[in-house]
Order: sequence, then structure tokens, then C-alpha cells
Amino acid sequence: MKNNLNQLSVEDLQKVQSYIEELVSEKLGVPEKIETKEDQPEQPHNQHQSSKPLRKRNKPSSERKQKQPWEKRSSKPGETLARTEPLNISGDRPNLFLNMKEYNEHKDDVDIDKKLAGNNVLTTRDRDPGIVEVECKECNNIFEVHASVVQWEGKTPNFTCDRCLLHKKI
Repeated sequence: MKNNLNQLSVEDLQKVQSYIEELVSEKLGVPEKIETKEDQPEQPHNQHQSSKPLRKRNKPSSERKQKQPWEKRSSKPGETLARTEPLNISGDRPNLFLNMKEYNEHKDDVDIDKKLAGNNVLTTRDRDPGIVEVECKECNNIFEVHASVVQWEGKTPNFTCDRCLLHKKI
């Protein structure tokens, strides 16, 4: 059949196409057009047709049904997990925690807590803090500062206090 169609001219193929469309519309009762490559619009070269269907967009928030706070998801449709009666917040409610076994469980853990705590002796600080006494080269006042702040030129410290630095920059 392909060989026979290959032998037909373009005009004959168009006639066959229109005849097929007529037969389809008679059989189905609905006029249906078969698309050809000529009928399809050209797409730019950088876009390709995807076989995936287009993703449906969500409805705008105004159209979506808003769930009320008491409506929670449940396994049965139409069923909510909300309270059916109001919560009793009056002061005469019993404290059920006082009757639970967990209420006194922490009292039994005293022995194991002592074993796990171990010896809580603080470690001594053996390292020298690195504080040195230096004289400001501008105002000649003596300051106790950390050694990392002082610039040493040989054995003599080169230090300028913050106050002198501020006045110098102004």
C-alpha cells in the first residue's frame, strides 16, 4: 500500500486525504480534520516539542476551598478530627498527671544520675594570660593590655592607646 501511495502525485494525495476525512466524519458523525505538516505552525529552532503534557496550574487562592482550623486530614472523607465539645478550662478540672506513673519516675533516677555525673572538678587554667604593661608612645600613660595588641620593635614595645589613635586621626 505504501508503494501505491508513493506513486501518487501531491494533488492525488490531497484528494485521498479529503476522501478519508469525509469517511471519518460519516462514520463518527463528527467532522474531524487530519492535521498535516503544512497545517502546523513552525516552531523556532531553539524550542522543541516535548512529549510531556503541560502542567496544570493551581487555582488562585480565592477559588480554592479554605480549610478551617478544626478541619484536619483524616482517613475517612468528610470526617474531621476536631473537638465536638468545647474544652473545659475552668479551675475545677482534675490534674491527671499527678496520678500517672511518670509523675514519680524521676525520683528513682537519683542513683544513676550521680554515677553519670562523675567528678565535676573544674580544670585549672595553667596558661599565662599574656597581659603586659606598656607605655603609650604619645601620652606616656601606662596600660595593661594583651601582648598581641603590642607591636614589638626588637625589645622595645611600640604601643599607642585608643584615645591617642582617635585624636591622631581627627
